Amino acid sequence: MGDCFALLLFRYPRGLLIAYARLRLRNPQEFPMNRLAIAGGVLSSALLLFSGITLGHGGVYRGPGDTVPPGGAPGSPTSPGPAGPTTPGPQGPAGPTQPAPTGPTTPPPGGGGAPAAPGGPITGPMASGPALDSWTFWWAFNRERFLQLKAHLSKADGVITGGSADELLGGQGAGRDTMKPSKDAIVSKVLPVLKQALEKENNRDILTGALIALAKIGEDPENVLEIFKKFLTHGEYEVNETAVLAMGILASPAGIDTMKAIFLDNDAGRKLVDKKEVPWRQRTFAAYGLGLIGNRSEPEIQSQIQSFLLKFLQEEGAKRASNKDLRIATVISLGLIPDPERKAVPVLEAYFAENRKKEEMICAHVPTSIARLLKDAPQNERQRYAETLVAELAEKARGSEQNLRPSLPQALGILTRAEDPFAKKAVETIQEKIEKELSKNVHVGYFGMMALGEISGTDKPGNAIEKYLLDKAQQKGGRVMTRAWAALALGVAGFDQNTKQNVKPSEVVGTALVEMTRDIGDPEQLGAYAIGLGLLRYQPAAPQLLKLLDKVKSDDYRGYFATALGLMGETSSKATIQEIVKGATRRPELLRECAIALGLLGDKSVLKTLVDILRDPENKTLAVQAAVATALGYVGDYRALEPLVEMMIDKDKKLSAESRAFAGVALGIVCDKEDYPWNYKISADLNYMATVATLNDQGSQTGVLNLL
Repeated sequence: MGDCFALLLFRYPRGLLIAYARLRLRNPQEFPMNRLAIAGGVLSSALLLFSGITLGHGGVYRGPGDTVPPGGAPGSPTSPGPAGPTTPGPQGPAGPTQPAPTGPTTPPPGGGGAPAAPGGPITGPMASGPALDSWTFWWAFNRERFLQLKAHLSKADGVITGGSADELLGGQGAGRDTMKPSKDAIVSKVLPVLKQALEKENNRDILTGALIALAKIGEDPENVLEIFKKFLTHGEYEVNETAVLAMGILASPAGIDTMKAIFLDNDAGRKLVDKKEVPWRQRTFAAYGLGLIGNRSEPEIQSQIQSFLLKFLQEEGAKRASNKDLRIATVISLGLIPDPERKAVPVLEAYFAENRKKEEMICAHVPTSIARLLKDAPQNERQRYAETLVAELAEKARGSEQNLRPSLPQALGILTRAEDPFAKKAVETIQEKIEKELSKNVHVGYFGMMALGEISGTDKPGNAIEKYLLDKAQQKGGRVMTRAWAALALGVAGFDQNTKQNVKPSEVVGTALVEMTRDIGDPEQLGAYAIGLGLLRYQPAAPQLLKLLDKVKSDDYRGYFATALGLMGETSSKATIQEIVKGATRRPELLRECAIALGLLGDKSVLKTLVDILRDPENKTLAVQAAVATALGYVGDYRALEPLVEMMIDKDKKLSAESRAFAGVALGIVCDKEDYPWNYKISADLNYMATVATLNDQGSQTGVLNLL
């Protein structure tokens, strides 16, 4: 399953093309070239009808794939990868490619349009897709910690009991204190249907969807692992690769030896996959899987996995001949495993120092991995590495490090707190580089602003960083996206101040952002201001956001106004958003975002609407199915189990394989053992400018961040 289910939830007509191509052109090597040409023409024409459809995970668009700005390293070779039903996700402007960052004052495609005429709808210009400097990319990768939908939806409001599916969906009944599916219901109703699908089905999408769903649920791990092993030798690459990754998502220590063998490409690993050598993509997914297991395991097991990965990085991984994807996966995975004995930090620092000039794409992930490991360390440990980062950021930018440098302010944002003695120097250096590098390397500037937002969030409202960001959010001229990023950073700061310090939103910031929405006509920028206001929970902005929800007609951005209303808890907007959902069955991006907003507002009635849409045979398009399944994952609760199980079984044989696959995907999300999507651990604070095919592949949608 891929970004079509992910920004997986964000954006492109390309999503339909890829989804359809992946479903129909299973093995391009066996497909005659003349048919490929014909299919390409047909699919290209289809894009004209479905512009705006994208790929997405659990409701998030996953970024630029292997596209890198000028001077960046090329991506890894592509090959078939883990799949499953792909789905379009929250979306931005449609378009098949991601252009390089634009010039200093040029609006990115899909943004920067002239203000609409007074009283008229705001639509924005026709676009080929958001530029890589769009704020929507960062939001897609990081939004889970702000939405916290599982926490919202697990609360039972009112009384609900058993009964028929329709009664349950309607909320009738009594006597329940949580909306989460019970373990008994999962074991007795959901596991059997997923296991049965893996035994009897041969459709790739159903198989991969069921594999990931079982892994997310996490019940009966020993038997489930044996099921996964059977698929390591499956004839389709996307299935056998998904089986490897599923072992990591399951996070059972019982799978460690299998994952190690596949990772090492030793005799045992080759026997497991029934090949003369383990394909590099399977090895890479084993690396991510080990990181995922280590993240959730006991300290002894964490230390074991950490030592294993460190040994690779110092031996085979130190050689340039070793696959780049495998080394990136190892570096990222080491950042997922706690390092109380500080075994990983010095090794990663040494690797960075030795390879920085020759292995930019790999080393770009080292600073953030180290920062994750030191995030909760004593102040002196954080200070030591922060001062190293400050020194590196202060150096004159090298043209060969376009993808690496954005990681430096990112890491400082993770490490630094306002009260730290090194905070002043860190903030000054970030601000200096924002001013100097914004026109040359926009992500140093934009990630720098997000880092400032994180640091400001550890201080009181009205601090100096807040004033700096507010000035950026209100500035006239210059890069139009600068304002949008600054508004988003202000929202992050306000969110953290509220949740961690129980501080009310800044009236100064809230008022200023609302006023800016009255002067801007570009839907993309308006979306950033809306999310910023939502994160601030600045409820006086609600009337203006409701107005924009009606006035902005671009589905790519309209949903952000609904999300913002949900974030600020504006319950008076429920009825308006409910009506939009009912009329959005052919508008998947808007449908998904509005469903999320209703989930944030605690409106559980939306579940029945979504299930009805998914059941309706008229709603056969992959885009709609993907969006609804993703939305169900976001807002679904125990009442969704019965109708989704019925869809998987499809007793009357009325549903397509794709519809059933999406039902399986939704079951996995609703019954997920974790509060956040499994790959959020990887996507949070990720430098998505330095990516490879197995991490985030916008083309084939088969990277770890493209899966639901």
